[in-house]
Amino acid sequence: MEEISTETLLINRELEGLYRHTRLRSVGTWNPTTEASGEIQNGNGNMEYNAASKLFSISFRNMSLKKIRRAEKKGTESVMDEKFCLLFQSVVKVGNLSFAVRTQSLPVVVIVHGNQEPDAWATVTWDNAFSRGRRIPFSVPGAVPWRDMARVLSMKFRSATGRELSESNLLATKAFRDPNLPLDCGDRMISWALFCKELLPDRTSSFWEWFHAVMKVTRDHLRPLWNDGTILGFIGRRETESLLLKKSDGTSLLRFSDSELGGVTIAWISECDGHKDILMVQPFTARDFQIRSLADRISDLPDLVYLYPDTPRDQAYMRYYTPSNTAITPQTGYVKPRLVFQICGSQQGSPPHSNPSTPQSFYGHSETGMYSSGHDGSFSDPSMQVYALSNDETMKRRRHEDPHQHSWQQGTEQ
Repeated sequence: MEEISTETLLINRELEGLYRHTRLRSVGTWNPTTEASGEIQNGNGNMEYNAASKLFSISFRNMSLKKIRRAEKKGTESVMDEKFCLLFQSVVKVGNLSFAVRTQSLPVVVIVHGNQEPDAWATVTWDNAFSRGRRIPFSVPGAVPWRDMARVLSMKFRSATGRELSESNLLATKAFRDPNLPLDCGDRMISWALFCKELLPDRTSSFWEWFHAVMKVTRDHLRPLWNDGTILGFIGRRETESLLLKKSDGTSLLRFSDSELGGVTIAWISECDGHKDILMVQPFTARDFQIRSLADRISDLPDLVYLYPDTPRDQAYMRYYTPSNTAITPQTGYVKPRLVFQICGSQQGSPPHSNPSTPQSFYGHSETGMYSSGHDGSFSDPSMQVYALSNDETMKRRRHEDPHQHSWQQGTEQ
């Protein structure tokens, strides 16, 4: 067994020094102990030989970063842009011969808070996907073709959720901030700044932050619905309206919100006296799904009759409903209540009145911002909103004092 060490954490400039030292076969010495950017605990161990695989390997189960020394930032650089690597080194003895070997890890980003995670993943993703062979670490191109970027995003989404993305133009229009982008845009270059630095129009987040939030909520709360195709997902408002206006009353679809980070909305067509409205519920987020699942919320809405294009609602969602339990709990003697989701006034069919103060979205229509649950510990959401777009492309909105509410529905004794 040979000992291997990972007690060295290197930053870009130090790794470049190691790289040049190795390539130029310098007579001088490169000392990782004095030139490292961090100190790692429990970074030493013995390699073990696996007879089946015929490989030596080691597992560092309790390795941790004790200290970190960061480089001086330039311009708009942040800690999420700073790339490090782990340097693995060992001395292998074969008979009377000794071989000093070493290699570095893929880039790592050191963060101190969870809210830095999306930008850190952007740095790692760009480097892993677009770095070139035999480069000076960790140099990367400043822009890449959208065709390559779309492939990487699909791979990331499949890795996190189990299903890849379809060939949709929505991601490209979002990334390039151009709703009129042609379908054939694979050769168009997207820069690092457009990818994760510059904010989307009238938003407080970048394209990558929006995409990462959608990927996270899908992974954590919507994976089964996404994998069986129940969630249409990356489809814009205009295309949603165009699809639903051709369908019968009560046809709905699920789409990711253009504006709400990690938001999923229900859109459906409502017809009354020959007048068609496209209604969209204020997007649900992970906090909402912790209270009640998306499938259960859909089961509470009688207005939803079909899942686009023509699948009966219960046929599409039945296997995801939470079983109703109305039995008396032996320990307490009480019947367990059930949380029910409602949209007040949605069955009247009357179009909402206009509201000129509604903020405009990327596509020229309004979408709400994030809403938060109450702080009193109650099982209720604050007022939510329903949006309607009539077939004459006029945007209208109705906001009730309490347009969405939860009610308790008591079961019966058995």
